[in-house]
Amino acid sequence: MTIDNFVDNLANCNLLATCTPNSITKRCKNYLDFVTNQYAGNAQTIGNLKQYLKTMFDRYNTLDKNKRILLVGEAAGYNGCRVCGIPFTSEEIIVNNSFFRKNLGTGYFVNKKPQSEKTAKIVWETFENFDLCPLLWNAFPFHPHKENALDSNREPYAIELEYGIARIKELIAIFGIDVANIYAVGEVACKALGLLLNRYIRHPSHGGNKEFEDGVEKLKNLLLGRILYQ
Repeated sequence: MTIDNFVDNLANCNLLATCTPNSITKRCKNYLDFVTNQYAGNAQTIGNLKQYLKTMFDRYNTLDKNKRILLVGEAAGYNGCRVCGIPFTSEEIIVNNSFFRKNLGTGYFVNKKPQSEKTAKIVWETFENFDLCPLLWNAFPFHPHKENALDSNREPYAIELEYGIARIKELIAIFGIDVANIYAVGEVACKALGLLLNRYIRHPSHGGNKEFEDGVEKLKNLLLGRILYQ
């Protein structure tokens, strides 16, 4: 599978057929009122994600396999990935961060008033501080939200995470990532991936930024061979 195929499959996902939870059906609710596929019919988010993944693919091809790291969060957030299409990222990051800026207007696209997100800012500033650039993804690649409330986030349902785990398996096959090099950011992703706590990093939201930074520093030291991840 190519990166283009992978992203196009996300954009064309039939959410009703693949991810509708029984709890929604039993309540006679429309599942699409609780989730948004930010890639469906959206050339901007599709293009941004393809460019990001292709850039990371080229970067990872220069690295030893034991240094190809995948960080997995919970799901797309309404101010970040839902708008720009890239996990743990916002339009503000695309405009201001050097990783993206050199391709702005050709490979990456943002709105006239770039959206910002606090979590994205913390994540990318932390990576810059520790000179890290891991591949970023989510346990559920779309934006789960409260009923008809696009500017909200909710925890993914189990069936959504099942769909997401299948996509993660495709992603690690494309990038040649060892499952031992997958790290969860946040408890939801950790449980979904079935990872031991020694591969868990605290999510930076809700006051967790210092613990997130500590986890990234520990990961950096691991990659440098200074410690065993214990």
